[in-house]
Amino acid sequence: MRMLVPVPPLAPVDRLVPVRAAACTIRDLEPEDRHEACLTLSLLISSWVRLHGLDLDEACEALMALRAAVIDSSGLEPRCEPVPLVVDDRRSAVLNLAQYLDGMVERATFVAGKDRGGVIDSALAELAS
Repeated sequence: MRMLVPVPPLAPVDRLVPVRAAACTIRDLEPEDRHEACLTLSLLISSWVRLHGLDLDEACEALMALRAAVIDSSGLEPRCEPVPLVVDDRRSAVLNLAQYLDGMVERATFVAGKDRGGVIDSALAELAS
């Protein structure tokens, strides 16, 4: 008889570990991942939350920190960038924030003149400073 042993989530070494992981998830999305019927983003975000042992409020905070860093580092106009609604249903809020960030990174590529990886690298450097 096999017994399953639960594996505890990895605890972040510092507050930027989950933000970096979320940034990499957003960076690596492919165009087909953006289709409404595609579950890739939902599954990746769910895995990210679990792997880093985040509660949903912490996940929202990490995604909002990434949002601020992308705005600051890419040249997007903060007053023109929509503020995402963070609804009471935190599961929906986390997924909506991830979808919003995906679109925002795409917009930032045009403003910053960089590819998605360059936008994310600049945002992570902004967070680390």
